[in-house]
Amino acid sequence: MREMAHKAGVEVAFKAPKSFSENAHTTELLSRAMYHRLFLHQLTDRKRILYLDGDTIISTDITGFATQNLEGKPIAAVCSPGAFPGRMVKHPITGREELFTDYLVRMGAETGVENSYINSGVLLIDADYWRAHEVHIDFAKMIATGEFVYAPDQDLLNAYFYGRIKLLSPNWNFQTSLFHSFKIKDVQIWMKANAAYYNDILGCQHSPAIIHYVYFKPWQHRVMKTGFDKTYLINCFKCFGLSSFFARALRVYMRKTFRKGNTISMDLSLE
Repeated sequence: MREMAHKAGVEVAFKAPKSFSENAHTTELLSRAMYHRLFLHQLTDRKRILYLDGDTIISTDITGFATQNLEGKPIAAVCSPGAFPGRMVKHPITGREELFTDYLVRMGAETGVENSYINSGVLLIDADYWRAHEVHIDFAKMIATGEFVYAPDQDLLNAYFYGRIKLLSPNWNFQTSLFHSFKIKDVQIWMKANAAYYNDILGCQHSPAIIHYVYFKPWQHRVMKTGFDKTYLINCFKCFGLSSFFARALRVYMRKTFRKGNTISMDLSLE
């Protein structure tokens, strides 16, 4: 990572967030590291923090995006249809089924959260606000309950900042999971009710500023291929050249390309 940063003319520093409760809910796929984004304001004195998941690719200059006016909101992020009405989830510990929106309300959000539920893969943070209000204390207490269990850090942010989030265009966090979500009837209903968000998706679906590989990882040969796998391959070459890493990425890409029925539809039209 330092070599990549040097090549780009920037510096990279590695810092460790302060520890938090061992009760934090984790799984084989969701490690404690996912909670670290909640404590970034303690690692720097910068006024603004732009957080990006490791499975994102930036395809354009985002200076204006990163320095935009947050309009007095402590956080800005892109909406996700993950809390669409009717979504049922099974508690990983108790096995009890419940509505996802009921879970969010129980965790601290208010009714109507399905229309403003955000994805935590791209976050613009007002670090001064977070420090002034010592949100890390509240976060630590919420994590310690171990009750945020589905997308823990994401659910926590949605519950805690409900009604205080600046919602951004999906252009700044285009989630590849959308290509799967659009097949769900309840998601289609949700999209129709959120026409502005849906129109934004259509407007940026071919060349979004930030691509977020949610579920469909182009470096995993067993998952479905999307139209953004080629973008990942090109960026691998730009960063690593003709290295063994790029060769592996190329093999995965070719394997997906020639495997029958392994490409997910890029059609985002509503029925």
